[in-house]
Amino acid sequence: MKKFPVFKSVGEVFSGVTRHFLDLIWIARVPLCVYVAAYIAILLNNTGGPAGMRSMSVGVLKVGMPASWLSSWSNIGVFFLALIVLFVSIVAAAVHWHRFILLGERDGSLFGEFKIAYLLTSVKLVVFASLMLSGGLVMTYFPFSSILQLGLSIYGIVIAVCLVFGIYLAVLLWLVRASLALPQAALSSSRSIVSVWDKSEGNSWRLLGATLLIQLFAGLLYWVFNWIFAHIGRLALPSKVLQPQSEYVSTVSFIWDLVSVPLDIYVMMLGVTILSVAYREIIGLPAATAPDAESASV
Repeated sequence: MKKFPVFKSVGEVFSGVTRHFLDLIWIARVPLCVYVAAYIAILLNNTGGPAGMRSMSVGVLKVGMPASWLSSWSNIGVFFLALIVLFVSIVAAAVHWHRFILLGERDGSLFGEFKIAYLLTSVKLVVFASLMLSGGLVMTYFPFSSILQLGLSIYGIVIAVCLVFGIYLAVLLWLVRASLALPQAALSSSRSIVSVWDKSEGNSWRLLGATLLIQLFAGLLYWVFNWIFAHIGRLALPSKVLQPQSEYVSTVSFIWDLVSVPLDIYVMMLGVTILSVAYREIIGLPAATAPDAESASV
């Protein structure tokens, strides 16, 4: 049973992505251009500009929601079509990055069998995780109802919170191990989750810890970026522009969404790279495709 070296791997991920950021951009240049174009299209959907935009977050995808987007079925169609394009472009970029990190491959097909396998594996993981979460919540309905009969005492609230937290934790522990099927799909077009689940036994908490460290660092980066942007805005813009009721606030938010795109891409690179490193350390590369030690390092 191989144990995943958490701190060593997380350090490798941060240093590798930072040093090779421009390389990773160039390797996935086509899907990233599609990603940025679809992202901007969502921001401008049915507005003709940034005015009237609302910001929302979908994972690392920060997308603009037009204030009047429900006014037309065509707007809804454009919005969700652009979301699909965003997702597919991220899948294509992720496969390029996995294959560069693990195999040293710098050029690959725009959308081939590996990307299709990666896309289907991603959908499978989302569906399975959603079903597990929903099933867990349904299974706890009756004990949860019994707890509520205790009244809103501190004990009833604590037990209820622990039940819900336990379900989320169980799904997360499953997901971090099952997600190793993603780099496997990028390397071999295999869509099997069972194989990586068996081979990653004993690493659930280690993988979860590495994932949380990456997420905490990403959250800190967004906080620092937001703080810097807000300071620049206060220094460069009149105070009336930054008032909540100001007509310019949505424009400032629109600009923030655009200038933060490189940070969004950097965070996506971190997520793909930690999966690649975890796959290499726990599962190992196929003998026929394994590069030398130097090229296998990020």
